[in-house]
Amino acid sequence: MSQPPNERSQPHASTLRAGRWSETFGCYAITKCPRIREPVLAQRGPAELILSSLDHLRKTGLIRLLAFCIMPDHYHLLMFLTGNTPLSDLMRSVGKYTARRLNEMLNRSGQFWEEGFYDHRCRSEEESEDRMCYIEHNPARAELVEKAEDWPYSSAHPSQARLLDRDWYAEMK
Repeated sequence: MSQPPNERSQPHASTLRAGRWSETFGCYAITKCPRIREPVLAQRGPAELILSSLDHLRKTGLIRLLAFCIMPDHYHLLMFLTGNTPLSDLMRSVGKYTARRLNEMLNRSGQFWEEGFYDHRCRSEEESEDRMCYIEHNPARAELVEKAEDWPYSSAHPSQARLLDRDWYAEMK
């Protein structure tokens, strides 16, 4: 559903989910940002917290994870919704949990994440694979590393393969 022109020209995270619905077994590309865009996420503690939260969603059957990248001031996911939880509820739950823990970890208080999140429903295999490539190559494009697989907080890094459901995705195609 498209937004009226005045909302499109004034992007704001809190209006991103307005009028949208989520689809079980839909593939979604997600971007989530801290309220204050400080480069605090791509550190060992915060990144591991976000990754363990994603792994929990996988293990409880709510998502299938295809790609992710935790950048210094935002993170990207490519995932399939596999449970009955709407995307907005899932992201709200993860956001509340991670905000509380990140605030403790970083000795902060108050709202950690921006309201809402950006999501894009991938409608084809090609689109999903394009998003996967975009997500994994984000650190190289940002010149944080020379090669995508060198970024430790990305699904491109060999040590992160355990968090991915690409075998499930290959069977599904």
